[in-house]
Amino acid sequence: MAICDRLLAFNAEDIYVLAQKARIELKRKHDKEAAVFVSQALALNPDDDSAMEAKAMVDYFAGRKKESLASLARIRAHETKSGDSTISKRLSPIITGSEIYR
Repeated sequence: MAICDRLLAFNAEDIYVLAQKARIELKRKHDKEAAVFVSQALALNPDDDSAMEAKAMVDYFAGRKKESLASLARIRAHETKSGDSTISKRLSPIITGSEIYR
């Protein structure tokens, strides 16, 4: 978290770092704090894949599976255009329950 904070001191609008802070807080089971970071990231760019990934994870751990799967579908649609499926490959096992995140 300290490294993320240092990075945000240089650029408070770094969506990837905000999303990373959300994922760290989710791992710590600090879901409310994670949701705040996701909101900040999405406010900067609602179409950013890292922000959508963090949102999907927040939704999943909050019991909003339908919303989580919708975010995964949006990410996959973006990946079709870019050709990079890294995020959906990392996210899918978590929100389908086949991989334990925490």
